[in-house]
Amino acid sequence: MNNLDLGFSSEEEVRPHSRRLARRRRKERRRRRRARIAATVAFLVVVVILGGTVWGGYQVYQKLTVVPDYKGRGTGRVMVQVQEQESLGSVGMKLEKRGVVKSAKAFEEAANENPDSYKVQPGHYQLRKRMAAKLALNRLLDPSAKVQWQITIPEGMRASKVGELLAKKTDIPLSKFHAAAKQPDKLGLPPSANDKIEGYLFPATYLFPPNATATSILRTMVQRYKQEELNLELKEQAKKRGLTIHQVVTLASLLEAEGKEKDFGKVSRVVYNRVDEGMKLQFDSTVTYALGRNHLKVTYEDLKVKSPYNTYKYKGLPPGPIDSPGKAALKAALNPTPGNWLYFVTTNPKTGETKFTDDPQEFQRFKNEYKRNS
Repeated sequence: MNNLDLGFSSEEEVRPHSRRLARRRRKERRRRRRARIAATVAFLVVVVILGGTVWGGYQVYQKLTVVPDYKGRGTGRVMVQVQEQESLGSVGMKLEKRGVVKSAKAFEEAANENPDSYKVQPGHYQLRKRMAAKLALNRLLDPSAKVQWQITIPEGMRASKVGELLAKKTDIPLSKFHAAAKQPDKLGLPPSANDKIEGYLFPATYLFPPNATATSILRTMVQRYKQEELNLELKEQAKKRGLTIHQVVTLASLLEAEGKEKDFGKVSRVVYNRVDEGMKLQFDSTVTYALGRNHLKVTYEDLKVKSPYNTYKYKGLPPGPIDSPGKAALKAALNPTPGNWLYFVTTNPKTGETKFTDDPQEFQRFKNEYKRNS
């Protein structure tokens, strides 16, 4: 060995060592790469699992916390009745049961959010199925959604005609009203009515629910009369006049049949004056009532009709009202206009002009004027 060999490897010795080192490095890189891939895959698996868990939890949370509710205006028609003093909670349960809202809770929340919810009134309402709770509440707050019969009974209408009008405006047969009128104990008639409805079906505009019956409708009208009787203090005022309530209502019905409202006071005075003088009233309206007619034209033969309502035949007031008097006529019956009149004639049927007098000859002239204008 020479000095040149000391501390040095030959070329053959260096090459195998380098190759082994390179192989180890490549293996290490492949191992680290596989480890990174495995870690990434594991991370993604965890993310997916956690994401699924979170999403599932969110869905459960939604189901547990979000109140079920429909969307939109709904379809079809549903009739729902809100009872007197019924709570909104009860209304919500009723709406859910009828398929209007998806849940009573949704309706309750809508009511809590709406400051006007307390204004929901009792009655029957036309709603839809599968409505958003908010829209269902708005519908209940809309007066136009109320289902009801609106019927106006005019002053001076006879009970027979009232029945016909009610039957026409409702789906209740006329026979039902006839039957109800024959059961005065169920109508709450005042003692002064003597079990007869004529004169005690107060003229006014009424709103009746669709489940109303003939009896309930007539009873409502009688109750309205009784309220007006109290308001006008008819009992006390009639007593001051030496009359009964029934006589006041009867007199008022004559005013409705014989004159216009502007003349009620004068016609009332004519009645008082003729009764005081012992004269017959001789009102055509009482004769046509006795005959069951609706027009005022009568013949001499008609004047002979045997009926206590025939004021050409009998003195004083007829035995009862001949129509339904309104408030103005009732007031005039108790407060006649001061005057000495004994006669009156509507001289111009077209304008309704009516002239009053206490002179028989002038009365005849008025009648001739009427004939010329007829």
